[in-house]
Amino acid sequence: MKIEKRLFALTLTAGIGCSHSLPQDEPPRSVPAPPSCYRPAAEPFRSILPADMTPEEGRAKAIVGALEKDDIQRVIQRNIHEVQSCFERGLVRQPHLSGRVRIQFIVVGNGAVSDSRLDLSTLDSPATEACVAEQPCKWRFPPTTGGGPVIVTYPFELKQGP
Repeated sequence: MKIEKRLFALTLTAGIGCSHSLPQDEPPRSVPAPPSCYRPAAEPFRSILPADMTPEEGRAKAIVGALEKDDIQRVIQRNIHEVQSCFERGLVRQPHLSGRVRIQFIVVGNGAVSDSRLDLSTLDSPATEACVAEQPCKWRFPPTTGGGPVIVTYPFELKQGP
């Protein structure tokens, strides 16, 4: 019972605190959605290093960066509920949906994701695949070592649990 009262009070307080209102003759404005970094039907991301340059040299020149696997895993686990939500919406349309979705995304120097693409899928559900591939666009990683971009390829096994 305490939780319900607290939620109600919070809702009421938020409503009272608003001092701005639109004139009666002006329709409410919608806030545009931020652009997605998901690139449907994009080609695989390729290394931007020249053929004669080592990854260490590329990091030293900030052409490429590096991220620890543990850091990547931690960010994905913190946001896995978003991928799960995509899968659950897909199950409503296709109750026997299951398969593997592999995505690629580019983490730039400051930890933001600049591009994401579907690399491989066995789902046969374009809406679910697009939803999963779009999720990294919202994620924030630690800054990359060296300051350059990092290409991450990550598989998700999507199936109904016990």
